[in-house]
Amino acid sequence: PLGGAARRLAPLPGAEAEAAYVAGLFGDGARLLLRDAATEAAVRGALGGCRVLHFATHGVVTPDTPLLSSVALADGEGLSVYELMALRLDADLAVLSACD
Repeated sequence: PLGGAARRLAPLPGAEAEAAYVAGLFGDGARLLLRDAATEAAVRGALGGCRVLHFATHGVVTPDTPLLSSVALADGEGLSVYELMALRLDADLAVLSACD
């Protein structure tokens, strides 16, 4: 995602191709959320029941409070490490491919 009005993030070269490639490995069962579709609500809604999670996005690091570091989503939203840790996931593998 490119971020919202509050936070403009430059496109990450190759991130969309990376996400599409990974989704292609899992066939019709994959759910691909790109650009404006990658809202916090859509991502949270898609996480349940996924065995593999792959984020290819900006990472926003908060050095003084690492649990507030986050992955960037559409509309300037994000999911913090703290929020991700609190989710009940069925995933066997989670990949955070981020810039920071």
